[in-house]
Amino acid sequence: MNYSGARDTEQGQSLISTKDALPVELIHQIIGDLAQADDNAPEILGPCALVCRSWTAICRAHIFRTIAISYHGFTPRLSFLYFTAPHLSKHIVEIVIRGESSRRSSYTFPDWTAYCFDLLKNLRSLRFHHVTGGWSQMPTPLVQGITTLLRAPRLRKLHISGWVFGEDTRTLPYLLSLCSGTLQDLVLQNVHMSQPGIEIDGLSAINMGALSSLRLECVSHPGLTETLIKCPKLESVIVQTNDMGERYPLWISSGVKELKLIVFPWSGIPKFGNATRISVLTIDMATPTILSKFQGWLEACVSHLPHPNLLAELTIRLEYDPWRSKYPELAEYAALSSHLARLRDRMPLERISATIQMVVHGGMEEDTDQVRETAKLRDGFAPILRLGVDIRLIVQHEGAPPTGDKVLMDCRV
Repeated sequence: MNYSGARDTEQGQSLISTKDALPVELIHQIIGDLAQADDNAPEILGPCALVCRSWTAICRAHIFRTIAISYHGFTPRLSFLYFTAPHLSKHIVEIVIRGESSRRSSYTFPDWTAYCFDLLKNLRSLRFHHVTGGWSQMPTPLVQGITTLLRAPRLRKLHISGWVFGEDTRTLPYLLSLCSGTLQDLVLQNVHMSQPGIEIDGLSAINMGALSSLRLECVSHPGLTETLIKCPKLESVIVQTNDMGERYPLWISSGVKELKLIVFPWSGIPKFGNATRISVLTIDMATPTILSKFQGWLEACVSHLPHPNLLAELTIRLEYDPWRSKYPELAEYAALSSHLARLRDRMPLERISATIQMVVHGGMEEDTDQVRETAKLRDGFAPILRLGVDIRLIVQHEGAPPTGDKVLMDCRV
C-alpha cells in the first residue's frame, strides 16, 4: 500500500487549509459581530465553537460572557461551573441573578455558593432582579454569595431592580459599601421601603470615589443621601419616575451639575434636597401631553430647585398630544414662551432648548405645512428668540416602516 501518496494528500490538504484560512483577527471580528447582533447569540455561537479548537477558544469568551441564574435553577447552574467547568469562570464578565417577586421563598442555596462566585475574578457587571428582603430574611449561603460578588475586584457596574427592603434601612447602603471602591455605573430601579416612615441612623459614611454614572428609576430610600454616601466624581444623574410621590428627596449630591428628569404628565413635583446645585436641567416627557399642562409643571419644578440662580441651561423634550388640533396652536406656543421668559428673567439661563415631537396619522402637505408651522413657531416664541435659544417641532408619521425615515417635517427657529 502506498502510504506516501496518502501522506502527500494529507499534507496538501493541510497546506490548502492553512493557506485559505481566514486571519484570526477577522474571525474574532465576525464572531464578535454575531454575538452582539442577535439575542440568541449562544444558540448561534454554539455550532461555531465546534468548528475547531481556535474557534472554540474565541466563541467561549462570548458564550459565557453573561450568565443568568434564577432561584429555581441556582444549584444546577452553579454546580456545572464549580465542579465541572471552573476554567470557564475567567470568561464570565456579567452575572444576572433573578429572584422571586414574593419575599417568601422556599428555595435553598448550596453552602459552597460563595466559593463558586469567588472564581469570577473578571466580573465587571452585576444585576439583581427581584431579590427582595433584607439580610436577615435571606438564606445565609445566598447572603455570602452576594457579598462575594459585590467584592469582586473588577466590578464596575451594578443594576438593582425590584428589590423591596421592607423595614430594613441598612441593607442597601451596606450593599453599596461592598463595591464602593470600584463601582463606576449604578442603576437602581423600583427600589424602595415598604414602611416609608422608618428613618436611618447609626451608619458610617460611604465614599463611592469611582462612581461616575447614576440612574434612578422609581427609587425612594432614606439611606440614599449625600450625608451617608459621598460621590466626588459624580457630575450627572438620570432620574425616571412615574408619580414623584416619594417620601424622601432625590439622591443628588452637591457635585452633580447635570440632571435629566424622565417624567410623565401625571408626575408630581420632584423633591430636591438642599444640597442640589443643578446648572444643566433636562426634562424629558415620556408620554404625549398638552402644552398647557406641561408648562405649569415646568414652572413648579424649576421653582422647587433649592438654588435656581445656578441654572444656566434648560432642555425640554416632549411629545405633543393633538387632542384638539392637528398641530399646536399659536396661543399654546405663546403661553409656553411666556413661561420660559419668566424663568429666564428669574435665573441666569444662557441656553434654552425645546423640542416638541408629534405623530400624524393621516396625510399632510409637507411643503405647505412646513412653511406654516415654522412661521407659527417663530411668531409664538418671538419674545424669547435670541442667541442660545433653540425651538423645534418634529413631525413623524405613524405608518412609516421601522427601517425608513419617520421624520416628515423638522421645523426649527
